[in-house]
Parts: sequence; C-alpha cells; structure tokens
Amino acid sequence: MGARIRAFDWSTTELGDPEAWPQSLRTAIRLMLNTRHPIFIFWGPQSLCFYNDAYSVTLGPERHPAALGQPGRLVWAEIWDAIGPQIVQVMAGGEATWFENQMLQLTRFGRVEDTYWTYSYSPIDDDAALHSVGGVIVLVTETTEQVMAAKAASAETGRLAALFEQAPSFMAVMKGPTHIFDITNAAYLQLIGHRNVIGRPVRDALPDIADQGFFELLDEVYSSGKAFVGTALPALIQRQPDAAAEERFLDLVYQPIRDTAGATVGIFAQGHDITDQKLAELAAVQSEARFRQLAQSIPNHVWTSLPDGNLDWFNSQVYAYSGARPGELEGTGWVSIVHPDDAPAAAATWAASLATREPYKTEFRLRRHDGTYRWFIARAVSSLDPDGAAHHWVGTNTDIEEQKQAEVALRTSEVQVKLALAAAEMGVWGCRIVDGSFVDLVGDDRALTLLGGIPGQPATFGKFTSRVHPDDLERLVSATRAALDDSGDGILDVEYRVERRWVHARGQLVQDGDAARIVGTVRDISERKDAEARQALVRGELQHRIKNTLAMVSAIATQTLRGDDIGDRRSAFNQRLAALAGAHDMLMASDARGGDLQSILERALAPHRSEEGRFTIAGPHIELNAKQSLSIALAAHELATNAAKYGALSVDTGRVSLVWTIGADPGSADARFRFVWREENGPLVTEPTRKGFGSKLINRVLAGDFNGTVSIEYPSSGVVCSLVSPARSVTSESSTATMADKEDETR
Repeated sequence: MGARIRAFDWSTTELGDPEAWPQSLRTAIRLMLNTRHPIFIFWGPQSLCFYNDAYSVTLGPERHPAALGQPGRLVWAEIWDAIGPQIVQVMAGGEATWFENQMLQLTRFGRVEDTYWTYSYSPIDDDAALHSVGGVIVLVTETTEQVMAAKAASAETGRLAALFEQAPSFMAVMKGPTHIFDITNAAYLQLIGHRNVIGRPVRDALPDIADQGFFELLDEVYSSGKAFVGTALPALIQRQPDAAAEERFLDLVYQPIRDTAGATVGIFAQGHDITDQKLAELAAVQSEARFRQLAQSIPNHVWTSLPDGNLDWFNSQVYAYSGARPGELEGTGWVSIVHPDDAPAAAATWAASLATREPYKTEFRLRRHDGTYRWFIARAVSSLDPDGAAHHWVGTNTDIEEQKQAEVALRTSEVQVKLALAAAEMGVWGCRIVDGSFVDLVGDDRALTLLGGIPGQPATFGKFTSRVHPDDLERLVSATRAALDDSGDGILDVEYRVERRWVHARGQLVQDGDAARIVGTVRDISERKDAEARQALVRGELQHRIKNTLAMVSAIATQTLRGDDIGDRRSAFNQRLAALAGAHDMLMASDARGGDLQSILERALAPHRSEEGRFTIAGPHIELNAKQSLSIALAAHELATNAAKYGALSVDTGRVSLVWTIGADPGSADARFRFVWREENGPLVTEPTRKGFGSKLINRVLAGDFNGTVSIEYPSSGVVCSLVSPARSVTSESSTATMADKEDETR
C-alpha cells in the first residue's frame, strides 16, 4: 500500500503534492503502513481514504484498491449514515470514540452481509492549522466470527434448555453431597406437585419420600460414582399440598456428574412415571382372569390368538364340540377341524386381518366329534398395546347351520319366483306408505325399466309420475286411492302408459304394525294393447271397406253399363267384379307376404283399370315386406275408390299417376323413399270439411308401416297424396338387385 500511495496522483485531490502534506498526516501514514494491524485513515473535509495492507482484506475486491484517495462518502456509501456522524463527531470535538461489536451491513465479495466490528476513531491534528483536527485514524478489528459463534452458542443453549424443559420424561440436576436442586424440568415439577425445590437439599425439599430408599440411593451414586437404574419402583409422593401421598411407579436413572478431574460433583436424575401403564398391566391380569371365567361360561366357541396369528387358547366348548385333546388345536392346529373346501379361504381371510388389523369375519364348516360338519361364523377383533401394535386377538365361532339351511331354502324359493316372474315377463316393486303417499320406491331391473326409470339410479315417485301419460294419470290416481281406502281390499290393479309403453301394475297393501307398504308386480302389455288397437282398426276398416265396395260396384256398374250392347257390357262388368274380388282377396289375406311394389299396385288397382292409359305406374324395383305391402295396397285401393267416387276416375278424361323414387345411395342415412299419387283432368277438387275414415287410415297405417310421413293435398287440378320415408325402411338385398333395370319402367 506504501507503493500505491507513492504512485497515486494526489494532484487531482484537495491534498495536492505529498511534499506539502502536514507532518501529522505523514507521521500517521508511516505509522499505519508499518503495522500489521488493520488501520484506516479519513483526512480532510472530504474524508479522503488511506489504509494499509492489513485493511485491504476488509475492503474486499469491490473497494480495494479503488478506495485509495477517494471520499469516504463514496467508498462507504451503504454505511455512511452510520459512520459519517461518528467521523464528524471526532473531527469536531477532537475526542476519540470506541465501538464494540458494532453491526454494519457491508457489500463484500458480491453479497450483502451482516458484519460486526470493534473499532476506535481517534483524531489526527492538523499541524498546519492551530488547534484543528485534520483527520481520523481508525483502528479496527472484525469480530463477525466471534459474534456469530456467540449467537449460535446462545441459540444452542436456549434450544437445549427448551428441550430439557419440554422433555416428556422428568429430569433434575442436583449438586454436591447433599444433593441440592440446581435444575428441574416441567415433568419433574408435575411429579412432585410443583413445589419450589431449587437451591434446597433433597431431604429438605422432599421430606415425603424419606424412608423409601431414594435418599440412600443418591448417596450411594454420589460416593461410588456408579449409575443406578431402577424399573417400576414404587414411590409414595405428595403431589398436592396438604394432600395424602399417592403411590406412583417410576422407571428411574441416577447418573453421576463429573468435573474435568473425574470427581463426582452432582447427580442427574431422569425417569418416567409409568403408573398408568403399571395399573393397566395389573388390570389386564385381573381382566384376563375374568375373561377366561366368562368365556368358559358361554355356549359359543371362544378362542384367543397371539399377534402373529397363532391361536393360543380355546374354551372348553371348542374341545367338547371337536373331540380334540386340550392343546391340540393351538398354533395352526385349528385348521384340522375346518372343512377342506373352506380352509384356504378361512386362512387367507385370517392372514389379511393380521396384516391390516381389520376385524376378522368369515364362515366355514367345522367337523364335529362324530364327523358331521356344521356351518359356523367366526369373528375376531384385536386389542392394541399403547404403541398401536396388535396385542392380542379374541374370537368367537357361532353355529349357523340352521340359518344356512334356511338361506338355501330361501334362495331356492327366490330362484323359483324369479323364474316364474321371468316366464311371465313381470317385474317386482315395492314402496312404503307415509301420510297417504308412496315413498322409497324400490324394484328389480325389469320393474324399474317398465316404470320408466334406469336400473342402478335412485327411483322416486316424482320421477315416475312425470313419465305417466297425461291421459292416464287420473286413472292411476283413482286406482291408488281405492287401494289405500280403509274400506277396500287393498288391491291396486291398473293399466296405464309410461312414456311409450303400456303396463299393467298390480299390488297388495300390507300392514306391518303402524307401518304400511305395497308390494306388487308390473308387466309390459304394449303388444296386447297394440293388438287391440289394430283389431279395432281392422273392424273400422272392414266396415268402411264394405261401404266402399258397394260404392265401387255402383261406380263400376255406372261406367260399364253405358251403351246399347248389353252383352258386352255384362261381360265387362263381370270381369271388373272379378278384379275387384281379386284385389280384396289380396288385401284380406291372413298370410300376406311382401312383394314387388309395381305388382302390388297393379293388383290393387285392377278393378279401376278399365281403359289403357288411365294409370301411370313408374318407379325403380323395390321389394316391400308384408306389412308395407298390405298398407300400400290398402292406401292405393282407398285412394282409387275415392277417385272413382269423387275424383279423376269418376270421369272418362281423368288420369292418375303413381310415381316413386329412391336416393342414389339407399344405404345412406340421408337417402329418402318418395311415393306420390297424383290425380289430373278430373272434376274440380275442393278440400273436404272433415276427414273420413279412409284419410285417417292412410295417414295412420301408411306412415306407421313405412316409418315416414304422409300428406294429402287438394289442389283444384286433383288430389295429391305423398309418402316420404327413410330409404333404408323399404330396401333389402333383393330390392337393389334389379333397381337400375326397372327405373324407367312405365305403365
């Protein structure tokens, strides 16, 4: 640093040429450079900085060597608020100051750290100015390591003291041959009733334990220097002021404390109050005796097991039942009387309970002394020791042979009932009656499905009634009220629709004390209802057809018997009647089968085709099923009959076209089948004020069998009837084979 000071360009500072420096500064710098103690000098109004090699380490690379000759405010910017006033005080007063373990936050080696210093600020006179202080010399020692070590030691001492105080075992330190209490923790004070014993000899502090041997043990440990260890020592201790002494049980250690020369100077006492544990052990012994006495007096099998799963005791009933000799079933010997088919599962369940400490429960057959096996249910639970480990298992075996036989009989009965219900396609349901309302609806999967619910999801009557058809709800409510009426027979018998299904529900009111419930069955009768509806339709259709037939005969007669040649007219009339009969045979045939759409229409319209060119029948080849064949024939016959009575076929100039189309890709979900009946050149048409049976028949039957929609329009030029349905409803493997060949065929 001397070389650095000599090489520094001081002409740039307020000090100027070193030759003109005050002698006092030159002397202070020489003193600073010739010592290995860290020294720092502030000089002049700007507190220009000087320091020696020993101090350069303190500065660190952030300041050394740049600090030389620089103002102190810049060099020590982060701590200037702390040291600046101290420097000003020394410069102004001319008196030295002293600071010990002063904490300063310095930036050194790239980080901010808490540092501690012991230093003095001493004035340096300026001999160029009388009675004036020119600067401050700083003698400094860094004490960071010492301070931090002292803090760590203090913290460790505090931590150890806290641990000592909070330790669950009782502790005390006694000094000298009279065993004067020096330290006690909270557990020790709790043991002795929170008496103030610090500074008092043990015989004065705890007179209630005299004549129990503890004082003598302390004397022996102190004189011999050998530790004493005692287990479950009984002690009578006064734990409350003016209260009688209590018996406690202690695990106790007296450990000698030695000085550096090895001489005993005190005793460290440490131990645990195990009174609760000792009393529990005594109670357990008494409880064990009572348990065995009780176990021998009950009729059930009773057994116990060690924590490892080996059975170690059975009551006499086990030996009387099995015929085994005492001790023969202990360990794993009990497996010998378990039915061979049941032993693996029983052993596996036992192993699982041992592993999880969960209660043991299983069923198995045990061999009686006469070789007969009977069913038993075995249960066992474990008792835990204070550490939470399984201490012992206690189990029982209860004879359930009669219960098992009853279960088998019940299961057989249930199977029979289920088979009967399945054969009848019935579901079973039940519910409770609370304040005249049905609650807690339950049932098997078939019943819940028929009632509009979803198996596995909660079923409520609110959801059920919301699915009942509005037209049937009042009938259901009336039947329910009748079933709940005290004057009735308690039978519920009602048919109604749930969503799209017809169901028949029957139930019986069952009174069980103050509680009431209904148990019943439910069956899907949709097919029967559909058959009844179809039968009613057929009856109406038959009546309507008879009327139409008579009208058609009249129309045929009117159209045929015109002219003079009665013989030719009679022949034509008979031929048309025969064609009409043939069409009726097709429509009424009970064994009707599907067929080609073109042929079906030609046969259905045969009675009306008296002249060529009156009908245009055109479309691709399509094979229809039996229902579709019948419905399209009925519709064509009905439309032709109406046309003969009122429309295009009632005059000679009238014409009818029957045209159908189908999408290019019949298998596509978007492809459509379209069928159109169109009348032309007939009488002027007006829309009827009411729809007759024929219109209803076409709309209902044709739309339903083709899964499509039907519309009948009445433009003045002639009636137009249209059917639109998905192409897949009218196509099959045979339908598409010749479709291309017949697409333009026309009659």
